[in-house]
Amino acid sequence: AFEIGMKKTIGRQLILNGSLFLNDYDGLQLNLSQLNEAGTAAASNFINVDARAWGLELEAMWQPMRNLQFLLSYGYLNTEITNGCCYYDPADPSAVLPSAKPAGGSVTSGGVLIRFQDLEGAQLVQSPENKVAFNANYTFDFTPGSLTLSTSWFWTAETYYQPFENPAFRVPSYSTADFRALWRDADDRHSVIAYVKNAFDEEGF
Repeated sequence: AFEIGMKKTIGRQLILNGSLFLNDYDGLQLNLSQLNEAGTAAASNFINVDARAWGLELEAMWQPMRNLQFLLSYGYLNTEITNGCCYYDPADPSAVLPSAKPAGGSVTSGGVLIRFQDLEGAQLVQSPENKVAFNANYTFDFTPGSLTLSTSWFWTAETYYQPFENPAFRVPSYSTADFRALWRDADDRHSVIAYVKNAFDEEGF
């Protein structure tokens, strides 16, 4: 694992953080549904592949006044399996889809032709290429205490939940919005929190 980063404060109001990283995996474990050695049954097994992942993370926090704060973060992730063979796609066992990469032979199980595939070049699972998060909050100060109102927005790009470029495993991009209110008494002994998660009932996986 290699990482280089930067932290910078500008005018006591703006904080910028950034990092660039590279991870090189040897024998990374993935959970994948595969046939047993006899070719008679499928089970969820751990397989080992070689892979690499590199990316960029950026974060900015701006506080133009004492009670107001904005936060914005962005993440870019590029992943690839560099060596991994030979496994079958449980949603496309005969490897007939255009995205299939047959390799390593085949076997017939329960009357179904199982063609194994090479995972080289596929993305790592649950690794969306882009993510964005934003938060804004403002604090009202009163004699009895303080009230902080906050809103958050999060967006993530599409990703795959199996290491096959099969539309059956693709999860589309989605975004969510949350709202939160926090009351603290003047002596900071008690607090009350109210919040709404996924306020607009967006569907995400």
